[in-house]
Amino acid sequence: MRRVSPYALSNDQPTARQMLDCLSVVCDQFTFLRLAEAGVPEAGRCLELGAGNGSVAVWLAQTVGERGQVVATDIRPQHIAAHELVTVVEHNIVTDPLPPGPFDLIHARLLLAHLPQRYEMLGRLVEVLAPGGALVIEEWGEVGGGEVMQSPDPAAEEFYGEYQDALLDIFRSQGNDTMWSVRVFLAMEAAGLTEVETAVYARTWRGGTPGCLLPVAVSTELHDTLVQRGMVPRELERLRTLLADSRLVLTGNLLWSTIGRKPEVSTS
Repeated sequence: MRRVSPYALSNDQPTARQMLDCLSVVCDQFTFLRLAEAGVPEAGRCLELGAGNGSVAVWLAQTVGERGQVVATDIRPQHIAAHELVTVVEHNIVTDPLPPGPFDLIHARLLLAHLPQRYEMLGRLVEVLAPGGALVIEEWGEVGGGEVMQSPDPAAEEFYGEYQDALLDIFRSQGNDTMWSVRVFLAMEAAGLTEVETAVYARTWRGGTPGCLLPVAVSTELHDTLVQRGMVPRELERLRTLLADSRLVLTGNLLWSTIGRKPEVSTS
């Protein structure tokens, strides 16, 4: 049965692979650092939700080693890279039971913000987390980033700002909480996790590199919807041309990464 996606973007679209690969280049270095800080135990069990192209799942598999296991889920998992230690599951986190735990580490990147049931989903993740295990949630932040630092076209700042506003409007209409990145900290504490802490990452993106090619892919897939939100087609094409120009420099989106740990079971 074909699964209905709750997301504005779809892995079935021709732009999906480019988008997922761009996200990996932009985010993975920071994500791997955060996962290492959270602690990926050798021979541990890990759950990677919304696995995309599988780059994080493969890294986790290489880290836990041959005695470990990684379960990688996605509502449309066709882009997840194959690996002997990665079990791929087609899975809708909203409607399907979670893979059976316990898991020593659970990671979700750019996922829960899209789901109106995000607080309920976080609670369910805590339930399948092993005592002492870590939950790592990473989301784009609405505030900060996305500034045009340098451009050959003086209209770049206007076009890119309009694109960002229209994109956020589309996401909100689908149930996305664009401030979820800030709310995760308190949500984890309310769910009973301890040692909760957040780190924020961003760097410049130059035209033609994956950071700038990401909005090219997204704006191509959502072209008609962006136009419905008020963007002019010729301005969208002009923006895509700029995003491929090495003379353009943007400040990339802020990636908020929050780690919380499930308390150990008391033996007293």
